[in-house]
Amino acid sequence: MRIIGIFSNKGGVGKTFLSINLSSALAMLKNYVTLIDASFGNPNVSIALGIYNQNSIIDAITQNKKIRECIYYSPYGFKILPGSLNIYDSIKSFNFEYLFNYFADDFLIIDTESGFDERNLKILNACNEIILVTLPEFPSIFETLKLLEITKNKKILAIVVNRVRNKKEIEKVKKYLEFDNLIFLPEDKRVREMYEKKVPFVNLYPNSILSCQILNFASLISGNTITFKPSLEERIKSFFGFYK
Repeated sequence: MRIIGIFSNKGGVGKTFLSINLSSALAMLKNYVTLIDASFGNPNVSIALGIYNQNSIIDAITQNKKIRECIYYSPYGFKILPGSLNIYDSIKSFNFEYLFNYFADDFLIIDTESGFDERNLKILNACNEIILVTLPEFPSIFETLKLLEITKNKKILAIVVNRVRNKKEIEKVKKYLEFDNLIFLPEDKRVREMYEKKVPFVNLYPNSILSCQILNFASLISGNTITFKPSLEERIKSFFGFYK
């Protein structure tokens, strides 16, 4: 099993967006996937996908419920251990290796909180691979440089640069982040529909440039040889800025 933590040192960069869509993309490629919402202060996965009245990771950790009773089976082919929507639920510390070892999936994707408190450091230690998420803006880039130092002893699959609008931004990121595997995800104004409809973006618009980038990333990390290409209509509309 591959335990992949998705981290950033700054909020609002799209960790949850990537966590959900990478999980769905891996499931599309016939992998067994569980997404764990470990953003304890804000259950972003649950909110994004409309998972309500469901036992949560807090219930599993505090052992009020068995883990199998807390799993949500999404209609998109992957399982979710959701976060708690109860504002009074919290947890300061836990043996996350014990929790993660319960699962036997091909991939365990961990959506985390921003920054690195005691909890996130323990989650980091329990992961065998990580993905860093940033934006093509100087504050986010510099926070990612700090994060590279914190995570230098971990296998970093990629730095995902979210909401890229043009080639100038790509060159700016490459100048400051000297890293072998940079994944650039284009800006697409339709992303908000994912949150309105409670459906992963790769399921809503599988032929879009953004979805194909995510699917190709999923294909790369899963050792799959499939290459996804956006439709001609999507490429033409993107060229004329329809989705920005």
